[in-house]
Amino acid sequence: MTATSDKTPAVEKAAGTVATKKPLTAIEVGAKHIGHWDADFAAVLPSHMDRATFARLAVGVLRKNPDVADAAAQNPASLWHALMECSRLGHEPGTNQFALTVFKVKIKDTDQYRPEVVGMEQYQGKIERMYRASIPGEFGVQAIHADVVRENDLYVSAAESGTGRPIHKRGWFTTDPPGQARHGVFVDEGARGQLVGAYAYAELAGGAVSRVVEMPKSEVMKHKAAAKTPKFWNGTWEESMWIKTAVHQLETWVPTSAEYRRQAAATSGDVHGAPRSAAAESGNDQPEGDVVEGTVVA
Repeated sequence: MTATSDKTPAVEKAAGTVATKKPLTAIEVGAKHIGHWDADFAAVLPSHMDRATFARLAVGVLRKNPDVADAAAQNPASLWHALMECSRLGHEPGTNQFALTVFKVKIKDTDQYRPEVVGMEQYQGKIERMYRASIPGEFGVQAIHADVVRENDLYVSAAESGTGRPIHKRGWFTTDPPGQARHGVFVDEGARGQLVGAYAYAELAGGAVSRVVEMPKSEVMKHKAAAKTPKFWNGTWEESMWIKTAVHQLETWVPTSAEYRRQAAATSGDVHGAPRSAAAESGNDQPEGDVVEGTVVA
């Protein structure tokens, strides 16, 4: 006769004879949340994006970046907000169009801190939405020009050039006499000197030019001072932040859209389907609370 155990499950667990369920990793927790939010993303994704692909890319960001996965596991609501903003704008998460960042944020009225996932639309994403609102050769933005100007560059403003477009020649004053650099576009940043300004403008269908945004350093610094993420303005990301600031101002003067107008026109027959306004498209990419530190991780 086979002996039977008189141990209850509780006794077996206490005795260590019952295998405990392995806890989920941060990546698995995040992936589970993303799966639950699938319908939320689908409700706002533009027509050119597939909901399953978006979810897979979002999980891929967690696998690629442990910092994002850990922050998402501790503060899943922040991941939801970041991915909803990304899907609403029609971008793929964790790309040069839409970065995911992790901040250490002070909780209001306490001495405690929490990690927070924040989605940040990059200037490449803003430019992409300008192109989406257009139809090549027919309507809207046909080309975008945006760059920084350094102290040894030649820059002639749109008003002074006589063409309605600025003239920008990199490294013009790095030679004596000026303008002798054979490959000015490749002149080293150090030789070109400190940043002094940024500009952005769009070429529109029919040859017209949008308003040219020209921002001197003093104006760019006002935006930096108002930002909750000043750390991103230094080092590796400095030039990109200057360009992003100019492109952000350009949004006011050109159409933008999360949808591809060319696809919408083919479906509806409306060639000039009204794009959504810049104000409606550009979300708040600042975390709530007092930012202590933040790192771009995707």
